[in-house]
Amino acid sequence: MVDRLQRLQPTLAAEQQARLHHLLQQFDAWRRLRSVDYVAAVRREMAGHLASWSWYLDNLARGEEAALEDYPREVWIRTRLQQLVAEAESLGVDVQAEVARLATLDRKLRSLVEPCPGAEQQLEAQEVGTSDAWWLHVRPRRSLSD
Repeated sequence: MVDRLQRLQPTLAAEQQARLHHLLQQFDAWRRLRSVDYVAAVRREMAGHLASWSWYLDNLARGEEAALEDYPREVWIRTRLQQLVAEAESLGVDVQAEVARLATLDRKLRSLVEPCPGAEQQLEAQEVGTSDAWWLHVRPRRSLSD
């Protein structure tokens, strides 16, 4: 979230930029002051999202119609996991086990999806800033036997 706010900062009015800068400084100070609690919160969120993403992929692998239709609503979890990994690594937290689990889940996802025509152009138009987020450029195959 912080990185998104920082990317938006140049587009804000001067007063808004100053306010955002102040809020980001406050957040950084709190994060340093409560580093143990913050790391624990990042780890809890990561564990919860890994479990949720795994559960969703299991449903997708079974070909459940709801899972096929819900991909656009569920894929945010994968994006959030990427953000959490980056945040944990920036804090010097060892997340090798979580990264390994995420890589396993990514392999599973790759076996269940196909390229989504036009997704990259749509993302560029929205300035999402997720060129390495390949999971946003795919969609579940309608028939998993393909």
